[in-house]
Amino acid sequence: MFPSNRTVWPVVMFLSLAAFLMILVLATVPAKAATPASGTVSDTSPTLTYTAGPYYAPNATDQAGNPVCTVPNSCDIFTLTVNAAAADQKSKQVTISIAWPNVVADFDLYVFNSSGTLLGVANNGSDPHTVTIPAVSGTYTVEADPFLPLGQSFVGTISLQPKPVGGKQGAGVPPRYLVYPAPNSAGGAAMSGEPSIGVDWNPNVASLKHDLVNQGGVAFFTSNLNEYRVSFNDCSSPASTLWEDVTSPVETVNTLDPIGFCDHFGASPGRVFQSQLAGATSLMAYSDDDGNTWTQSQGSGQPAGVDHQTVGAGPYNPSSTPPPPPHPLYSNAVYYCSQDSVTALCARSDDGGLTFGPGVPTYTLLDCGGAIHGHVKVAPDGTVYVPNASCGAHQIVAVSTDNGVTWTVRPIPDSQPGLGLVDPSVGIASDGTVYFGYQDQSGHPKIAVSHDRGVTWSKSYDVGGPFNIQNSTFPEVVAGDPQRAAFMFLGSPTGGNYEDPVNFNGIWHAYIATTYDGGQSYITVDATPTQPVQVGSICDLGTTGCSSNAVGGADRNMLDFMDLTIDSQGRVLGAFAAGCVAGSCDATSPPSASRSALGTIIRQSGGRRLLAAYDPIEPDVPGAPQGISALQYSNGVLVRWNPPDSGGAKITRYRILRGTASGKETLYAQVVGTKNFFLDTKAVPSNPKQYYYKIQAQNSQGISASCGELVEAPAPAPQTSCKLPGITVITDPTGDQTAAPANSQLDIQSISIAEPFTSTATPNQLTFTMKVANLTAPLQPNSAWTIFFTAPNGTEYFVDMNTNAAGGTVAFEYGHVSVSPTGGKLLNSDGAADPSSNYTADGTIQIVIADSLVGALQPTNKLVSIYGNTQLLVGAAGTGLLENADTTVNGSYILVGNQSCQ
Repeated sequence: MFPSNRTVWPVVMFLSLAAFLMILVLATVPAKAATPASGTVSDTSPTLTYTAGPYYAPNATDQAGNPVCTVPNSCDIFTLTVNAAAADQKSKQVTISIAWPNVVADFDLYVFNSSGTLLGVANNGSDPHTVTIPAVSGTYTVEADPFLPLGQSFVGTISLQPKPVGGKQGAGVPPRYLVYPAPNSAGGAAMSGEPSIGVDWNPNVASLKHDLVNQGGVAFFTSNLNEYRVSFNDCSSPASTLWEDVTSPVETVNTLDPIGFCDHFGASPGRVFQSQLAGATSLMAYSDDDGNTWTQSQGSGQPAGVDHQTVGAGPYNPSSTPPPPPHPLYSNAVYYCSQDSVTALCARSDDGGLTFGPGVPTYTLLDCGGAIHGHVKVAPDGTVYVPNASCGAHQIVAVSTDNGVTWTVRPIPDSQPGLGLVDPSVGIASDGTVYFGYQDQSGHPKIAVSHDRGVTWSKSYDVGGPFNIQNSTFPEVVAGDPQRAAFMFLGSPTGGNYEDPVNFNGIWHAYIATTYDGGQSYITVDATPTQPVQVGSICDLGTTGCSSNAVGGADRNMLDFMDLTIDSQGRVLGAFAAGCVAGSCDATSPPSASRSALGTIIRQSGGRRLLAAYDPIEPDVPGAPQGISALQYSNGVLVRWNPPDSGGAKITRYRILRGTASGKETLYAQVVGTKNFFLDTKAVPSNPKQYYYKIQAQNSQGISASCGELVEAPAPAPQTSCKLPGITVITDPTGDQTAAPANSQLDIQSISIAEPFTSTATPNQLTFTMKVANLTAPLQPNSAWTIFFTAPNGTEYFVDMNTNAAGGTVAFEYGHVSVSPTGGKLLNSDGAADPSSNYTADGTIQIVIADSLVGALQPTNKLVSIYGNTQLLVGAAGTGLLENADTTVNGSYILVGNQSCQ
């Protein structure tokens, strides 16, 4: 066993430790009912919004069924009228969504028809909650139960919209996935544009594989300058994870491109590679003990390209002409490929990546017009493949059958060049079958299959049909058994130019399409169904092209690619950068809310795998729920857990076991299968007993095991917008600043927002609090502590404390952000913050501004893309450069207004 690190992403509702420290706020302040209390959607007026709250008193009556709302203000009731044409019943649907600012809070959503029949429910703890009902004219009741309100208000959005037009799915039960965002402790993963992932199938460190830990091998996640070793403990579902930074010391310097790879072919020791592009070469190291120690590599052969390097390895082709050279030091060939302005070059290493031979052109400008290539892959027979998105009229693979000595360009005949600079991807099955996944001029995700090393190809298959995907990007493919392959991509059902940051408002999710019949059919699933990966545009025009667009490259947070692999038991694992972190955005958010790049892993939790020998027998009992906490409040103990994999059958209920001694729990209560928390109202502070809890899940196949126990613990002090420092919207790891442990004054730990009442005559004010490690005198001169946020008017604002003045005098300012002529950010000061702004030696910075100064904010307005940044001047004043010391992920906040706090 090992301690788990949990972070928030509502696909499986992971909740960070900091989030658990939010508690129930009980008050006598009456809740404000829905405003307006009713509304109508129709073909001519298809969208409406309403607000309600703040709510303080929880209503836990829906733990065993529908909520009881007879007590005044115990629920929010909104009356919805739908006026829809008869034809709308087939072509349209009504979508009802509620969202709130504090991700730990929870409002349960119920929709009833005029007869009182329940039509839909969303009560699983995620934010937002969404229910979809048929577009049938009538009157409906939208009921929001404040199960865990935490003093929050919520915003409701109701729309009459077209139904998605789905395509045909393949046969069989779809595979299932859970999502694992990098925890706060993995600070380097907060900026994970174009991550890589690999798995050492047989870990070389014995402690990395035991019991249910790393059954399929240990994973490696490459994020910018960091290499993380990620272990999965499948005692619980979701698995508990351990992210360990095992970065090679040499690879911690600045990089132009990161790439990681793990060789698990044949007799390989599970060699792990970490590479950072450094001009026409790279800084590369490898490890044979799963990152505990590293050996420095030559980095690349020469000549080499200056962009988009990739590393791959696999067997030699023993039948090639010329035959492979002797290679006694390592059983597999290691390839380093990169691109230049007129060609791409691949070099081979015969000593396991320690040194490389000369770079060999894989294609020339006459073959391929400068498009970027994808990741190099090696087949079991030694054939080497490098895909490219634009070579004349088609996308291609450059193929070498003689161990990288010569290369042949082989097109996919029915393909078109891709949009922007998007890598295609190849996955290679155990018999050498090649699956080529790509995005073409239509934006659709397509895949073709070859059984003869790319000489001929099947007709391309559009895997986005079931979700009406009109735009896709970042295709990644992996294969296992000859008939099995998986294709991951980001997709949106919104058509149009997805690189247009002004006009494109699509919502992106990560999808995985799987074939079990050699590419004749695919089963496509939304692997991130409850949280968008990105909202708005994604820029695929490269560094220069993106920096000159209307948002100055802010929509290039995901850079150029993702990655996909399998473990030794055939589970699919994907790596992507999440633009939306939990609570930062939802389907109604502006694009600016989704500009994070949080390193995230998707891992298969159920269904058929890519290696048939490891297919689970399903349906089966659910996985053992992963416990979160058991916190004592004034009205009981709140027990929380993460929903497990279902086992292939719907979870009907959760069983809560309770005892007064460790290991002595017995069945105490049951809740509906859509809830992932239970309020034990008999375990109140006046009851001095110490309680222990275990959680089990039940479906039609039986009852799950339990994994670990939760021990009752006192809840911490409440957080409320009405009391400083307010609601914590962001937490950031300690010690992750540039040059740590130096620059501790610039090490951000958290950002909070409050709106305490001052007087009825005082304009509404916001108090931003940034906590850094310390601010002991003297303060660093020429430094800035900045909090950015975007208001509903679409303008990005900032508040800051800085020491830019002569002598390092402290100043507090506010302003707005604009785009410079070169595409960068310009911070325009609009004046001094309120004189009450201050800082203390313990690292607390409080900046106060009037709401009217930053977009004329009003209660229920939502601030998005909230993040912190610290900078210092490196070099002489006037000639030096500002260097980022620490940057956080994004958060959001819904205003309650100072007057509501009186």
